[in-house]
Amino acid sequence: MEANLKLEEEVKLKEVKLKEVKLKEVKLKEEEVNLEEVDLAEVNLEEEEVDLVEKLEDQAVVSINFAYPLGPYDNLLNNWCTSVFCHVEASFEINAGVFRILIGMCMDDAYDTRALKTLVNTLKGHKGMLNVGFYILFGECFTVRFLSKNNAEPFLRTPASPVYETCVLPLKSVDDYHSLICWNIRNLGKQYDIPRAVCVLLPVTLGTPPVMDKFFCSQLIMHMGRDNNLFDVGDLNIDHVTPDDVYRFLTQLAI
Repeated sequence: MEANLKLEEEVKLKEVKLKEVKLKEVKLKEEEVNLEEVDLAEVNLEEEEVDLVEKLEDQAVVSINFAYPLGPYDNLLNNWCTSVFCHVEASFEINAGVFRILIGMCMDDAYDTRALKTLVNTLKGHKGMLNVGFYILFGECFTVRFLSKNNAEPFLRTPASPVYETCVLPLKSVDDYHSLICWNIRNLGKQYDIPRAVCVLLPVTLGTPPVMDKFFCSQLIMHMGRDNNLFDVGDLNIDHVTPDDVYRFLTQLAI
């Protein structure tokens, strides 16, 4: 009797072990299938990246946006000190994933790593193409905002008439495009240069600062262009330029 019970227990134990082996085999096959799906996903991602680069070859441009003292720029200061334009900034269209990668590449030599980390957190919910505006306003620091055509907030809309005039500058390659964006990323967080901005309205210049740790809007655009070989500034004092001066300079380049 006892021998029969032991035999039955051994049989049941073997059956349990056999089931465990079969379950492991099933799980292993499922993992192999999942791994194949991951590999396919990586292939698809690489194909998407190739397509993206090909599209960028045709779209590697930077938009230089000049603002009139209208809408979000309609205030006493802008109306008092403006001849035509009161502000200028740059904007780019870029894939959200590529933008995150560029931010990571710039992290080690950025002016303000905290600003970059905050930007990365902001980007977590973003996918697809972004219209990124880099800008600096009076008394503030150099920062970034995301633009869209139908945004309820005027300041967050894609630059368009009647508030803006835009000069579109073509770039030679995607590498140049990414380098230009990285230049802006590395300078995020720099303060507004109030003394030099005020001097622009006067026949007085403070000259080029020894360290470029501050900017005002039109000065920043000219340094960006010069540092990235977008244009030759010649003898122009790019630390003593208004948005109007930058607009005339860029429109003359296009002639």
